[in-house]
Amino acid sequence: MLGIAFNVDEDEIGVVLLGEYWHLHAGDEVQRTGRVMDVAVGDALLGRVIDPLGRPLDDNGPVAPASDCPLNARQRPSWTAHRYRAASDRPHGH
Repeated sequence: MLGIAFNVDEDEIGVVLLGEYWHLHAGDEVQRTGRVMDVAVGDALLGRVIDPLGRPLDDNGPVAPASDCPLNARQRPSWTAHRYRAASDRPHGH
């Protein structure tokens, strides 16, 4: 089970849970992963339906992303920068 900490106070932390959570209760102990939330990126995701953890929801088999990109990234992954550059070089209407 993973979650995103979004409200960090001195005495408690609010978390958005990403997965099946019915077995958790207020006050249960959790552990920090130390990871920054990331998303799968790459051409393999175009047209796919995935959950927040990158798991496919569309019956089209497993997803093989090119890489992961932190949600707080200041720069696009190289594959998107290349894609957008190439699209901007095309003549209008094509």
